[in-house]
Amino acid sequence: MSWSLVTNEWRLKLLALGLGVLMLGAVAFSQNPPTTGNLTLPLSYTVPPNIILINPPTKTNVTYSGLADVIKNVNPSNLFASVDATRALPGAAVRLNIAAKSTDQRVQVQNPPPIVVQVDTRQVRELTVQVLGRRARIRARSTSTGLSAGRRTWSRRRACRSRSTRARWTPRTSRSR
Repeated sequence: MSWSLVTNEWRLKLLALGLGVLMLGAVAFSQNPPTTGNLTLPLSYTVPPNIILINPPTKTNVTYSGLADVIKNVNPSNLFASVDATRALPGAAVRLNIAAKSTDQRVQVQNPPPIVVQVDTRQVRELTVQVLGRRARIRARSTSTGLSAGRRTWSRRRACRSRSTRARWTPRTSRSR
């Protein structure tokens, strides 16, 4: 083999090789393009026994990416988001990082922004409580506007042999107060 076959017009041959590789890549990615998606996931918390998180969010939005044939199978059972609060100190506005992960290694997950929660310490105290009071009777009246000149009343009805009560709206019309 003679080196003149390789070295003659080498720039043109290199350009042809580069264009061939680019065409192969374009055809391969047109069949299976990189894709991104969003999913709302529930948050799981790791909290030590002496700490309480006050009103923490229960869900977060997670962005994930990968090839189209892998992404089409992503659902909430493939992704999970967790918050580690084991090193959180008590405070009014504590930032906690969210770690989002996928069970499929071919899916890349972008971590959502940190959340801000109120962290407090858990304490157990014994208190004595004495309840004083009596059951109040609730009755509100309003005049109806429109169809009739009657009054609508709210009434409280006791359930049969039950300690719970429920308020029930009953439209009644009456001429006298």
